[in-house]
Amino acid sequence: MNPAPLFTDTAPMDNLTSYLQSTQQPCHVQTHEYAMALMKIWIRRNWPWAFALPILAVAAAAATMSIRYLLIAVVLACLVFPHIIVLVYYSHAMSPHIRMSILPHTVNVSENGITLTYIPQQEQQTVPAPDHIPSGLIKKITYTGTLTIIHLNTGRYNIIALPRHMPQQQ
Repeated sequence: MNPAPLFTDTAPMDNLTSYLQSTQQPCHVQTHEYAMALMKIWIRRNWPWAFALPILAVAAAAATMSIRYLLIAVVLACLVFPHIIVLVYYSHAMSPHIRMSILPHTVNVSENGITLTYIPQQEQQTVPAPDHIPSGLIKKITYTGTLTIIHLNTGRYNIIALPRHMPQQQ
């Protein structure tokens, strides 16, 4: 099943440089912005079962006039779902791709793909080698209010988030 685009403003991948801009100024995404983008994607793909369980429990409580099913709905909403959200965050947001978003870096966009060159935050800090994302690995690009989200072909939730408006040289 191929999910619908996250946002209506979705870019096809025929010309990468027309949808992304290069910058030599350091840019990065805050971790909470990355987590919010990841959770929006996860909820959009998994909302039917996430909302069906409490609704079924409330319906069973109404049908049987038993408070037990209502208690189950409250437990699902207050105890189970927050743990699921934490598991989603730790299993997907701790992937190696997250460093491409949250570490300060410069972005070089070409027809061959995207190159991210990391910048040390402190003196004598070791930084990862530059990452190159070939254009063939990019499935689609979606836009939010503040982020450009690059969806990769390497996994269901492998995304790279870049600031939508990159800093330009002065």
